[in-house]
Amino acid sequence: MSTSAISVIGINCPQCGKPMDGFGEDVLFTCSVCGHAVDPAQDPPKPMAIAYVAPDKSMSDTVNLYLPFWLIPIQPHAADADGNQIHLDGWLEHIWVTAFATQVTVRYGEPAVSLTIAKAKPEAKGEKGRMAGIVRTVEQAKTIARYFQLAQLDSRQDLKDHIVEPQFGKTYLCAAPFHFDKNRYEMKDLLIGKTYSAKILRNAHGLLP
Repeated sequence: MSTSAISVIGINCPQCGKPMDGFGEDVLFTCSVCGHAVDPAQDPPKPMAIAYVAPDKSMSDTVNLYLPFWLIPIQPHAADADGNQIHLDGWLEHIWVTAFATQVTVRYGEPAVSLTIAKAKPEAKGEKGRMAGIVRTVEQAKTIARYFQLAQLDSRQDLKDHIVEPQFGKTYLCAAPFHFDKNRYEMKDLLIGKTYSAKILRNAHGLLP
């Protein structure tokens, strides 16, 4: 795997004044002190709260890695050609979208899909910690969520001549807890307990502890 250098950009948090974490390609920088993210291109930058998620109570592994995800509540709005409301089988109320850069997702899996299918929800607040590598904007995440939702619905029922337009609720930037095993080069999702190769992280050498 490539170990090319990642440029780290220095910026102070507008909320607390402490140095923020962020790489050259990041669209948001994060502050592990006060738990906020900002868009460095905004003038002035507006802080956004990060939802640090606590591990599921059944998990015994230590959290040593937080990865960024967009958690998008999504409500159905569907009608037939005559405008009559229709029931949608298999609607997903929350969709997780990775905010970090991934690679080889077909071979190594996709954590966001697993979290979505498992209907994982951030039930409890976790401790703040370092997080970086946010390369996907919320607008990009909503586009992905929309297509994923429609693909799931279309696999269960024929949507031809139907009008289906998802309605988005308040979107959250989540710091999801993982345990990174350096010896095995694996990371375990501490919400649903699924393990992935750390090779899925395109910027692994910048994100891993």
